[in-house]
Amino acid sequence: MKFKVLLLVILFSIVFAQEGKKCKERSTCSECMLASGECYWCADPGFPYDRCNLKPILQGDQNCKLISIEDNKVVSEVNKEFSSTIQVVPQEVSFKLRPFQSQQFKISVKPARDYPVQLYYLMDMSKSMEDDQEKLKSLGKKIAEEINKITKNYQLAFGSFVDKTVSPFTQVDIINHPCDLDEKFGKKGPCDPTFGYRHNFNFDSNATKFEEAVAQQKISGNLDTPEGGFDGLMQVSVCDTILGWKNMDQARRIVIFVTDASPHIAGDGKIGGITAPNDGLCHLLDKDTYKIYDKSNEMDYPSISQLKVKMKQNKVVPILAVTSDVFPVYQKLAEQWKDTGAAIGKLEFDSSNIVDLIRDSYKKIATTVRLIDDSNRDRFTVRYKGSCSSPVDNECQNVQIENQVDFTVTITALDCKSAKNDSFKITIPGFGDVKVNIEMICDCPCERDAGIPNADICNKNGTSKCGICYCNPGRYGVNCDCDNKAQADTSLCKIANSTDDRVCSGFGICVCGQCECIKRSAPDERIYGKYCQCNNFGCDRYQGKICGGPERGVCDCQECKCKEAFQGANCGAINCTIGAINCRKDNQVCSNNGVCACDTCVCSFGYKGKYCENCVSCPGKCANVKDCVFCQAFKKGKDEVCSKCNLNIRIVNKTEEKCSYLDDDNCYVIFSFEDNEFAGTSNETILVQKERKCIVIVPTDPPILAIVLGTIGGIVLLGLILLLLWKLLITAYDNYEYQRFERERMKSQWENAENPIYKPSKQQFQNPTYAGNN
Repeated sequence: MKFKVLLLVILFSIVFAQEGKKCKERSTCSECMLASGECYWCADPGFPYDRCNLKPILQGDQNCKLISIEDNKVVSEVNKEFSSTIQVVPQEVSFKLRPFQSQQFKISVKPARDYPVQLYYLMDMSKSMEDDQEKLKSLGKKIAEEINKITKNYQLAFGSFVDKTVSPFTQVDIINHPCDLDEKFGKKGPCDPTFGYRHNFNFDSNATKFEEAVAQQKISGNLDTPEGGFDGLMQVSVCDTILGWKNMDQARRIVIFVTDASPHIAGDGKIGGITAPNDGLCHLLDKDTYKIYDKSNEMDYPSISQLKVKMKQNKVVPILAVTSDVFPVYQKLAEQWKDTGAAIGKLEFDSSNIVDLIRDSYKKIATTVRLIDDSNRDRFTVRYKGSCSSPVDNECQNVQIENQVDFTVTITALDCKSAKNDSFKITIPGFGDVKVNIEMICDCPCERDAGIPNADICNKNGTSKCGICYCNPGRYGVNCDCDNKAQADTSLCKIANSTDDRVCSGFGICVCGQCECIKRSAPDERIYGKYCQCNNFGCDRYQGKICGGPERGVCDCQECKCKEAFQGANCGAINCTIGAINCRKDNQVCSNNGVCACDTCVCSFGYKGKYCENCVSCPGKCANVKDCVFCQAFKKGKDEVCSKCNLNIRIVNKTEEKCSYLDDDNCYVIFSFEDNEFAGTSNETILVQKERKCIVIVPTDPPILAIVLGTIGGIVLLGLILLLLWKLLITAYDNYEYQRFERERMKSQWENAENPIYKPSKQQFQNPTYAGNN
């Protein structure tokens, strides 16, 4: 922890020093203010130090009384409290900002219960959407029921679109009955003439009327696959009064864009001879019971970015309900329109999931708090940090009704080159926005005054303003004490008796007989000296660093000033002027247990001391003292041995296992030698670990159950194997006998003869007395 604190202090000191260098190079108050947000100007007359510096320095040891540069200031805030229609606090803030100085403020968002919502259902009415329209006819009430679960203050409206009524978007000769093409393929049914966009049903909370309005609509058709939905989306976004949108700050505006085809975009209209770009204005006219877009055939389709701008301006949040075959196209659109709060859902081919899609998409919109702004990135940086745990700093998800989330907003102004006043909006799609007004502080208060003309401090030859002299024409110098004659004399700005005849050594200008050296662009590089003859960057380098870096030396007037341990023109060599004299003892360098490095012994492992004469843990050292350790620490050992022991022993809870020996109790005794100034001497301390490591042999009961079950299993398995072998042998023997019988039968030769004991069933006898038929 201490190391981290120390590191932070070091880093802060480095940053503090760098900011200080930026300040010191500035000669006027305006330059000082534009150098850094940490720079301030001292306007005290006769101030002997750098006037532009860090505030703690000016107000500290330098005791400046008059700091001229203003800090950021909160001018005003408009804070209406949270209510059923106000979900964002504050609504407007005004600041005075100076360049490069950050200003923070808080934005709180609290989703209101039953916040008003208007849902505009904008549907593709081309022939391919016929089954979708049939499904929607019976789902109006269901949609209302699901929205009612989120907010009871809702309204529904309905509009439809097809495409422009010019070729090649539509077959002109059948424009009034576009479904004739489908009838050729056996698809019949009532069909409306092709149209661009029309508004069918005004906002109403009556779901039954909404269903009836949808049921009255007839399907239409066009020729090409892309549809003119963007024309309709533009009109829905900009015609807020005609369509009956509520005040954008008092209700959430949602457009459900339903289609199964990709959209026509800006430039496509030229194919049909329509070259006028879309003007982004409302062009709805009453026709029969509808309101129609009457510029459909006169103006091109709107562009993607044009729609984005208009939806953001009018706070319209689109829900893109599209089929799977065009889902990738609209997914990219939703990404382009994410600043509007756009959501997207995959629609089944018969729109059977439209209710779930609308409910889930609206719930996501109503619970996702996302901050975006339209600030000029060249003039301001705006950063956000929400109070929720989110991977994105400007967004909080799953924010429940009446749960407040806070965002810390940090604004930093970058310059004063443009207009002094500026403003931008921070928008929270679906919730509201915050207007930010900024007045830039581009000059110092002391510079706005006329100053003191012909001031004494300026030798009555200039005006004193902001603590410095602005000399009259023909006068020069810090106090305007030089005239043109003195200014022309440069002899005092040349090094006397030198072959270098350049004014200020060629690195400065001569002002009133004094050199003003050129300032380098790098803040840590300086040209200095009475004649600008010195610098701190022209010295030799070691390993790519001037004078080997600050840890080895510093560059002063083109010469390295090395620290004591280093030497050479670039401080690249080690200073070892004394050699190994102080490393010798008894004519041995470091006791032959180390090496001498610049008059200091660097000991080998296990040795220490000025001459590496002390052995910390030599081989055999542990064995020499182990018996006495047993005696003194654990009272184990022979009396004749223990009586001679006189070790300096200290019992500790834990020590290194440098020495470890097994005693009579099968326990390891662990000890080591303390590394201090007495190591290797008779007074060295032996650290003995309090707890021994004992070997414990734990008897275990034999696994009776496993043995019994294993034995039974083995017997059963052996019986099965024997039974199988017996069956195999019997089968083989039967097969052998059968084969032998077949061979014998084939060898036998039989002759045909009648069985002598055979008696036929029919026998004939002749009567000798029979005389016949005479």
